[in-house]
Amino acid sequence: MGKNISKAIIWLVIHAIAFFVLVWILLGMGPAETYHRIAARVMSLKNGTISATNSITKTAGDMGRVANHHLNEANDRIHGKDPYQDYNTTLDANVRAQ
Repeated sequence: MGKNISKAIIWLVIHAIAFFVLVWILLGMGPAETYHRIAARVMSLKNGTISATNSITKTAGDMGRVANHHLNEANDRIHGKDPYQDYNTTLDANVRAQ
């Protein structure tokens, strides 16, 4: 029985670490900020101000958008597009207009 509990605890710790690493990579939030946001959301869930479904959906949507943005940037760089090309084109158009 003790071995099963210790295996479960180790399994949970490994998954928690993986979660923090994924959030850090995909959203750019450090472990401390992630912990504080989770704690704040749990407290608001306790108070009934936010539903768990909305919280999970928002976080998953944020992670998906950021991951998609990174993939698009990587794809552009692979195909030789300058990451600042759109910004430079807009800036040049603004300078020409003046």
